[in-house]
Amino acid sequence: MSAIPSKVHARPLPTPSTLEDAVQEVIDSNRHDNYSPNIFVGMVRDDKGLPLKGQPLIAVCKKLINKPNVKALEDALKRHPYLLTIEDLVCRHGEAWGLDSVTIQHACDSALYFDSFVGHKRYS
Repeated sequence: MSAIPSKVHARPLPTPSTLEDAVQEVIDSNRHDNYSPNIFVGMVRDDKGLPLKGQPLIAVCKKLINKPNVKALEDALKRHPYLLTIEDLVCRHGEAWGLDSVTIQHACDSALYFDSFVGHKRYS
């Protein structure tokens, strides 16, 4: 990766109070950045289109974090280098939301990789 550009500033990481709020924050932020998080939305909603909550949402987020579609994430980050991911938020707040330490560590590792991939720190 190239050196981090000097004029690039990390965005402040949002501080959602629940995993449900974190998921919505990712969706809203992605849309604000003109990225349509259709796959993510499809995974975090039930068959009626309603947001998952509680253990079903934790299970989906664990799957997303522990078995990520790296190619899809890299493709998205190429076009949207400040893309907020669930990994960014779980790394910082996952323990409070009931996620296990392995998932949190994977989230942190992925968030660092995403920063390296785009060549700058995306969130502080």
